[in-house]
Amino acid sequence: MFTGTTPPEVRNLLNEVLKEYKGKDVYIGCSGNFTVDRLAHYRGFNVRSNDVSLYSKIASDVLLHKESKFEIEHPVIKEIYDSWEPSRYKDMIIMLLVIKLSDFKKLNNEFVKTYWNYYVDNSKQFYDNTIEKFEKNEVFNFEIKDYFDGDFVEHIRNKRGTGLGILFPPTYKGGYEKLFAFIDEVFVYEEAKYEMFEPEEADELFREFLEEDENIIYTDHQLKIDDKHLLSKLRIGGGKKDIFIYSSFNNEKKYFIEKKKNRPEVNMEVLEDSYEFTKDSVVKVYRVNKDIPNHYKQLYMSAKVNYTEGGDFGIMFTVDEKVFGFASMSKMLSTNEKAFIQSDFVVNSDQKQLSKLILILLKSKEIRKLINREFKHFYLGLKTSVYTDKPMSMKYRGPFKKTMTEPNKKTGINKLVYECEYNNKTIQQNFEEWLKRIKKQK
Repeated sequence: MFTGTTPPEVRNLLNEVLKEYKGKDVYIGCSGNFTVDRLAHYRGFNVRSNDVSLYSKIASDVLLHKESKFEIEHPVIKEIYDSWEPSRYKDMIIMLLVIKLSDFKKLNNEFVKTYWNYYVDNSKQFYDNTIEKFEKNEVFNFEIKDYFDGDFVEHIRNKRGTGLGILFPPTYKGGYEKLFAFIDEVFVYEEAKYEMFEPEEADELFREFLEEDENIIYTDHQLKIDDKHLLSKLRIGGGKKDIFIYSSFNNEKKYFIEKKKNRPEVNMEVLEDSYEFTKDSVVKVYRVNKDIPNHYKQLYMSAKVNYTEGGDFGIMFTVDEKVFGFASMSKMLSTNEKAFIQSDFVVNSDQKQLSKLILILLKSKEIRKLINREFKHFYLGLKTSVYTDKPMSMKYRGPFKKTMTEPNKKTGINKLVYECEYNNKTIQQNFEEWLKRIKKQK
């Protein structure tokens, strides 16, 4: 819906790093579509946002409940805007419509004319549908404390010593002008003041930010600076540049994440941290290619877990069509009676006992049918193994029973085997029982 989206791999890593930050204020440089701003808000921080585009300024006005100040010069777009009834999102939606129309603005052939006319003729439907999407997906259901409409360099320098900076500055010359040229043709507004960012200056500037203050920088430009600040390298693939994350805060651990080639994409959003399960939530499961949970393991499973990839197929768990967890199954490791769970994990969430929900749902009769059909064998239940220095696993305790402990005296690591029987209840029945249990504990 918006442009300038932060890749999920970056969001997940930032989420882990922010868990360790003890300050109150987080300053975002180049907020773009406010993806990281939203993440920082849900982690409980005071968010100080920043950007130079009219697009981001209007989004910030929605969040801060301010009136945007601009005029529309384009006669067709002005007529559309004036015909819409007032709403909190009106200015944001006309901006999104202009971005849609920018691809067809030249009107130099029948193809672009057709698409231009389609969006113009259906602009009221676009308006109504976008409001519905905003409200259904809670797009603006987070807070920022303030917004600096200006140069990210000034924003980050001025906060020195007062909070953590997180920035994704453009490393290509003229980036803003290329992205928002048509916006400047349509709107008359007071433009933000900023210096053109020169990519060749990145090393010196970013070294200053990392050595003199607490900042995190993610960029597709590998810096010629001390590697001690390199927190992560993300190999996104698909023709996209690698992303490097540098940090002067909590950079003891190093991460290397690589997207697998030809990995099937999940055409669903990942559940946001703040989502709260209710009686109206609709939980579903999907059979997925094994590569999908194997990819997401590196994003959501603890770095302390010594996991391996593999398995024969995966199971994806969703709530209201948003992904909240995965499991992968292995026939080779299964016994005659129990199908083997090679891994199970959930996304980052503020919801308590979400990992136990996955285990309870795995006992459902829909899962039994799915596994039996895939493996062409009738299993009575499930089993898995855990390697830990503890005598038990609090995660599996309850939904599963420990059936074996195999200690390793050399390493001090125990191999624990947990098993369960299917309970012949539906996914939704198991979910509702888990939800009742959670609410009783509050």
